[in-house]
Amino acid sequence: MFFPSKTSTLIVASADSEDQRTYADFVCDGIDDHIELQAALDQLRITGGKIYLTEGEYNLGAPLARQIDNVMIEGAGRATRLNYNGVDAVISAGQQAGWNLIDFDTDGGVDISSATESVANYWQNKIRRTTIAENKINSSPLGNGLRVSNIYVDEDRKLKVEYDDGL
Repeated sequence: MFFPSKTSTLIVASADSEDQRTYADFVCDGIDDHIELQAALDQLRITGGKIYLTEGEYNLGAPLARQIDNVMIEGAGRATRLNYNGVDAVISAGQQAGWNLIDFDTDGGVDISSATESVANYWQNKIRRTTIAENKINSSPLGNGLRVSNIYVDEDRKLKVEYDDGL
C-alpha cells in the first residue's frame, strides 16, 4: 500500500477505500466526488503541487480544472477510476503548463490539448492513453528545434507524433 508524504502531496480517498481514509486529506462519499477533488485541487499552492488518488471509484458531477501550472494528479493505476459522463474529459489542464495526469482509469479521458509541457498517461475504459502536449526539443545552438505537440497511439494502434520544426 502506498502512502505519499503528506508534506508535499494531498491525498484524496475514494468512498470505497476504507483502509486509506485515515491518511487522506479529503474523503469522497461516492456522490458528486468532484466537490472533494476540486477542493483538493483548489488547496494546492499557486505554484502547483501533487494530488494522490487512492484506489477506488470516484463519481464526478463536473470536470476538474484550475488555472495554475505544475499540477500532478496521480492514481493507483487502473484501481483508481474517475467517472463523469462517459463523453467529456474528467480533467482539463486548460492552457496551463506542467500538468502530469498519470495512473488512473477514466470513462471520458483527460484534456491537455491546450496545455504546454504537460503529460497524460492514463487508461480510458481500460485502454492505455499517453499524450505529451507542446514539449520542445531544442536541437540547434540557435534555439530552434523540434516542438513535439502530441504523441499518442491511434485507434489502429499506430504511434502518431504531431510536431513542427520550430522555425
